[in-house]
Parts: sequence; C-alpha cells; structure tokens
Amino acid sequence: MAVRTQLFPPSPPFTETSVPSLSSRVYIITGVTSGVGLELAKILYSRSAIVYIATRNTSKTTSVIQEIQSSFPDSMRRLESLCVDLSDLTTIRHAAQRFIAKELRLDGLVLNAGVMMSPEGKKGAVRIVWLASPLQMGTPKGGLIWDENKKEPKVIKDQMENYMMSKAGNLLAQETALRLLS
Repeated sequence: MAVRTQLFPPSPPFTETSVPSLSSRVYIITGVTSGVGLELAKILYSRSAIVYIATRNTSKTTSVIQEIQSSFPDSMRRLESLCVDLSDLTTIRHAAQRFIAKELRLDGLVLNAGVMMSPEGKKGAVRIVWLASPLQMGTPKGGLIWDENKKEPKVIKDQMENYMMSKAGNLLAQETALRLLS
C-alpha cells in the first residue's frame, strides 16, 4: 500500500482553496521575495488579507507586490512594504512604528527567513527562535557560559558556539516552563 501511495499520492486534504476569507486579518511575512514566503503571501492576499511584506530590499519588494497583485486582481485587500533588516534593531523599530501607525491589530507574524549568524561585533543582540533545531544536539558541554557580572550569556568569537548556546537556552526555557506548570 505504501508503494502505491508513493507512486500515486492522494489529493491533499487541505489546500489554498480551503482557506476561508481573511478579510479582517493582518499579517507580516519575512522572506517573501521567493519560495515559501512568496507562496504564503499569494495565498493570504488571494483570501483578502492585508499582507505586509518585510524585506531588506525595497526594489525586490516592489516587483513582488506587482507580481502578487497581477496574479489576484480581484482581491479586496492590500499589500504593504515594510523595509526592515532583522539584524539591525533601528530598522526594526522604524518598521514597527510604521506598522502601528497604520494598523490596530496583527493576526499573524511569519518569520520565514533570516540570518542564522549575525556579523561579529554586535553586542546585546536578541534572537527569537520559535522552532527547535537539530543543532540543539550539539549544544556546548556544560550548557550556557554565563557572565555573572553582566547577568547575560557570554558572547564568544565562535558564532557556531553562540548558536549552540542559544539551543541550550531553548532547552533550559522549555524545562523551566514544564517545571513551573507542574
């Protein structure tokens, strides 16, 4: 039976046509210039959602907006551009202020693409990682290296080691949450 379904896969039970009207919904998506982000933006826009496209490159954003709008000329909503570089906090603040000035709500934030390791020399950088990575298995022995004076994790020259420590932090946060709930 498995061979048959591999050779002749059944129709998917949930497709873009299954998505209900999103006429009162507002979304921000990163990584929309190609791939999954672009397809998701098309689906949301086709279902009349307000979609904010957050990218670093405004010239690419303009062409993506035109492509999506021409694909769905009957959509009753709008596509907006948010110029933001997720590795630069000043652009994030400006984009957030622009968004808040225009919208009263945010129904979905899709962080589709980003930079795994920021350039060296950044201090006090913050990352949000929503999904665990297989790299958590390579977390540093002994866990986080903590700077007691600054009360924060110590930043090391090796960017991969910093990434591994962030995975250890994810595991620590998950375990703490489980213990607090019980």
